[in-house]
Amino acid sequence: MKRNIFKLLLGVSLVTTASCDDFIDIDPRGTQTIDNYFQTETECRSFINGIYRSFALYSDWWPQYMFVGNNMATDDAWMGNLSQDPGDAYPFAHYTIEAANSPSKLTEQYQYDYVTIGSCNTAIARIPNAPIGEAAKQRFVAEAKFFRAFTYWELI
Repeated sequence: MKRNIFKLLLGVSLVTTASCDDFIDIDPRGTQTIDNYFQTETECRSFINGIYRSFALYSDWWPQYMFVGNNMATDDAWMGNLSQDPGDAYPFAHYTIEAANSPSKLTEQYQYDYVTIGSCNTAIARIPNAPIGEAAKQRFVAEAKFFRAFTYWELI
């Protein structure tokens, strides 16, 4: 009897502790990841167009707040008439921007710019390995490098 219980426990422990690695590793089907993207010229172009899209946000006034804010500190712009609440513009116009009174738009601008730089870095790293023509690779990488440089310049 003891021998049968021992065999039963041994069998159960072998079944429950054994696993199949190939059963656990599931290929993501129907979804794109960074590893299976950049396989066609269309995908590469779409990614670069997404970087262009980050600059299309400038059609609204608030993403251009850095430009407006910097000009408020010069004779080229004025923060508004005296009866209006200057809001976030006051620190720009009076050269008093510090961490304690940093306008929220300034923080948002840095966040947007670093997202754009991250997208450019992804394109620069991944597109050269894509199975597309050399001319397309060079053009897409050059566009990403330009946008990265322009965005870094914007942060200065």
